[in-house]
Amino acid sequence: MKIPKKVYRVLLDKKEFDYIFLEFLREQSPEDAYDEAIAYIKKFAPRFKHYRDYSSYRSRRWKENNELIEIPKEIIEAVTHNIELLMHKHLKRVKIRKHAYEATVQEIQKWLPNYKPYSNYQSYRSSITARHKKKVKKVAK
Repeated sequence: MKIPKKVYRVLLDKKEFDYIFLEFLREQSPEDAYDEAIAYIKKFAPRFKHYRDYSSYRSRRWKENNELIEIPKEIIEAVTHNIELLMHKHLKRVKIRKHAYEATVQEIQKWLPNYKPYSNYQSYRSSITARHKKKVKKVAK
């Protein structure tokens, strides 16, 4: 049996249902869009089970999106501003810049698993060099 890729993704991960729901939401009210999305998926997978109705779906999504997650301030600062401060903390301990960079990335990935600031240490060094050259050029003007 051939099924659309978006239905396949929903069967793999129920959170993908949101994308189908949003497609139907453009044309109709939220309750009708929810029912249409469920009917669309059930056309290909008759025993598909999601939430009981739109209101339970909405309350569950609201609860998931409003949970508070504790992340250290230094991690947030490193991700949003610059990883230098966090890296210097590790540099005091390991004494080699490359190892300090790797320890910094590992610490950030404990809290944000998919975060990768640079592809590797060499690209990080290139970025620092470029920033430094830009500052020197700016001061020289």
